[in-house]
Amino acid sequence: MPAVRNMLTLADREEMFRGLVEGLEYKEIARLISRNPSVVSRDVARHGGRAGYRAVAADESAAPGRRRPKVYAVDRSPRLRAVVTELLRGGWSPASIAGRLPRDYAGDQAVRVSHDAIYQWLHAQPVSTLARELIALRTGRTARRSGPRPAPAPRIREPRYLDERPAEADDRQVPGHWEGDLVIGKGGKSAVATLVERTFRFLVLVPLSGRDALTVGDAIIAAAGTLPPRIAKQPSKMFAELVEANASTA
Repeated sequence: MPAVRNMLTLADREEMFRGLVEGLEYKEIARLISRNPSVVSRDVARHGGRAGYRAVAADESAAPGRRRPKVYAVDRSPRLRAVVTELLRGGWSPASIAGRLPRDYAGDQAVRVSHDAIYQWLHAQPVSTLARELIALRTGRTARRSGPRPAPAPRIREPRYLDERPAEADDRQVPGHWEGDLVIGKGGKSAVATLVERTFRFLVLVPLSGRDALTVGDAIIAAAGTLPPRIAKQPSKMFAELVEANASTA
């Protein structure tokens, strides 16, 4: 099976256009060009939708972004990045960080950034990288432990795969669908759950006191209960059902 790549070429987009004309689903188009369905659906949504998508126009529109990677405000100053990262580790929100920087660093104009710029920078970070930085504060470091590897975790019974999720979640058009991950710290002594809302890319980091199904589930349910209604789609009920299923098969 060929490797699935994310970068789209003009040839890919021409094949996508033909698939759209033929009325194919995103999954079918993605299979033809060996791409993830979410890559196809995002590109179509960004460049005119199903009715207005044109291969050449989409490729020309995407080209400037490929040539010039975006530099985020937080990354323009190493000192600013260090300060923002440390405050995030301490549990400060982007809005609180933006408000306190002028007071804490009154004489340093380089340490200034808006909360919107912090959110943009956060959303651009790989979730695992950001979570690993938070874990580093609790464990002291993130290097791997030398020596024999621990026994592998048991496989999930009756797993559900990404290509089985509904079209509205795959297309990222309907708010309220979430994807999550579990990041383990050094030696398994700390952990954090990551939740990302697929439409708005809203990130929630959930510190965990343990890694068993019930502990993780309780922490996620508590975090889900504080979510804004616009992006919460019965999260407490959904996570409760998930935890109950995992606990019963553990």
